[in-house]
Amino acid sequence: MTVELPALAQVEAGRPITADAWNEILDSLGLLRDAINAIGSGELQVTVHVAGQADQKIPGAEIVAVNKDTGRAIRAAQPFPGRDAHTIIGIGAGKWDLYITAPDYKLTSLEVSYPDDTAVSVGLTLDGKVVPDVFGIKLSQAKSSLAAQGMTIAKILDSAGKNHAVDDAPANMVVLYQLPAKGTVINPAVERLRLVIAAEVEITGMVQVPDVTGLAPNAAAAKLAEYGLTMEQRNRKTGA
Repeated sequence: MTVELPALAQVEAGRPITADAWNEILDSLGLLRDAINAIGSGELQVTVHVAGQADQKIPGAEIVAVNKDTGRAIRAAQPFPGRDAHTIIGIGAGKWDLYITAPDYKLTSLEVSYPDDTAVSVGLTLDGKVVPDVFGIKLSQAKSSLAAQGMTIAKILDSAGKNHAVDDAPANMVVLYQLPAKGTVINPAVERLRLVIAAEVEITGMVQVPDVTGLAPNAAAAKLAEYGLTMEQRNRKTGA
């Protein structure tokens, strides 16, 4: 059975819906129900999670079921609110290949036999490495954390705009920014990171100026010299 798309009116947000438009929506839902009933009423529930972490679901995964005998394909519906499983509606008896994809994960396939299998769980493997969070830690620590994931640094810039050689950058400076951001999945073999670190601040030595009030110029100069200071003498002519 073919589902015909009714001529639904396009309206602007906030405008009321007419009775005719509402009835067209109901009619289209009825057509969809009849089409599903015509091709089979079976349902297969597929829960997708991170491999090895069954509690970390991947609701944004895409699933396509392909019948091994006929080649007929069915795309799974996304999880309904409050549920974790995708639903393959209209699946019939027989063997099916499930193809599961999701951004940042490797394509996974699974063979199921319906109706022997009515609910399955699939684990997906990351297609790369997750960038760790190195914000706020010393550069030396950031390098160790990235190296543990097989990641390398392409460029280091400090907050004053100065470029640093990766091997010679000041190890104790704190990382202020990273690119790619934490949690990004990358291929360490082809992608490298860029970091911004705090700039080194040069602190000039400071001394306390001694009190030379009332001393003769030579005595005042000697006193200042003890503190590494020099005296500049200026003569001021007072008014008559």
